[in-house]
Amino acid sequence: MPRAIHIPPEWRKVFRIAIAIAVIIAVSAGAYRARMDGSGTSDFDDFWRTARFDVLGKRTMTEDYGVHNYLPFFGIAMIPFALLPLKAAAIAFNLVGLAGFWWGFRALAAANTTPGSRHAPTAAWIALALVAAYAFDCMVMGQMAMLLAALLIACWKLWSRGRPVSAGLVLALATSLKLLPLVIAGFFVLKREGRVLLGMLAGLVVCNIALPAIVFGPRHSWELHREFYKRSAQGQSLLALAAEPSDKTHYANQSLPVVLRRLTMSVPSGIRLRGQPQAVCVVEWGDRPVTIAGITRLAVEWLVIAITGSLTLAAIWIARHAARHLSAARLRSEYGAFVLLSIVLSPVVWTFYFTLAFQPLATLGTDVRARRLAWPASLVLAAWGLATPLLAWPHARAVGLHLWLTCLALVCLLASAAFQRPGRK
Repeated sequence: MPRAIHIPPEWRKVFRIAIAIAVIIAVSAGAYRARMDGSGTSDFDDFWRTARFDVLGKRTMTEDYGVHNYLPFFGIAMIPFALLPLKAAAIAFNLVGLAGFWWGFRALAAANTTPGSRHAPTAAWIALALVAAYAFDCMVMGQMAMLLAALLIACWKLWSRGRPVSAGLVLALATSLKLLPLVIAGFFVLKREGRVLLGMLAGLVVCNIALPAIVFGPRHSWELHREFYKRSAQGQSLLALAAEPSDKTHYANQSLPVVLRRLTMSVPSGIRLRGQPQAVCVVEWGDRPVTIAGITRLAVEWLVIAITGSLTLAAIWIARHAARHLSAARLRSEYGAFVLLSIVLSPVVWTFYFTLAFQPLATLGTDVRARRLAWPASLVLAAWGLATPLLAWPHARAVGLHLWLTCLALVCLLASAAFQRPGRK
């Protein structure tokens, strides 16, 4: 069995200094990349212009500035930042995400421990080191994955401390910002947590019905939601991306259907982005493609169904027991598995999405220390760490290296949960 990992205090000081330097660089880069004319490479400038010129200016929300796949509530949530100058807004946006992320780290340091352990923060430090590169990418891109990770940790913490309605409200907020966390509602359905679901329903009504009706008007709010459904729920579903060529086949997109298309079919070598020819779909290894087999689109669709169906059914089967019969450690593993499942089921998985793995990886670190499937958990964590430098290699993203590691971590968490039989407290 691998022994529990202890990080010496002096090394933690080094980590803190390194983190501070990385944060300064990332926040500065995020502000630098945001440009008023849209020529920058930050996503935040699109968010800011949409909120400033669409939501505040014309009481609508369009795709004119490159923002899509977001509910109308997202534009409303960006209003406080749109009131600031662009550069200041980019810095403020990153600082809000960073503050939430640091709070999440402190929460994990306190929660993923054995009572009385003097090395309590170890699991959280390991998880922080493993997702640091993704969080850095999130800040540079001006994205909100760090804030989403913090909200999911807050949802877990509130629920585990006996505040289910508040947990539901937090989950509703996360889902309204990005649809990925909707998968986690399934976890609470399986746990028979009606108060969490009631809180989530109330939050969704406020965020996606009441507020948009006030800002956009009832009729236009309905039209915006209908357009969102047609664009995102239908046009970019898992099977839609598996069946049709799409600009979502960028090498940075590691969603399951896109990765399988690269591995089993020929996909376009590039698209036009903002009028400029850019080879953004890098799918070749030197002169050799990453395709390892040639199959039809229908076969790809069935392969997507088989993989996602197997993982989903396994998660449902293992998490089927009511919460009152399970230990806190098993519930933590099951919750982390559903967080990872939300990534696997997403039709679009950009690099910074893996920041959401913060809580699941901390849970695996706890499993190592608690001797629960210690070797498999250790191997998954080690593989995750070794794969992080490969983020800079387009081919690693093209073959979905980090997606497959997410699937392995998901399976490991489910196995850890199954190892702790119901009735054990």
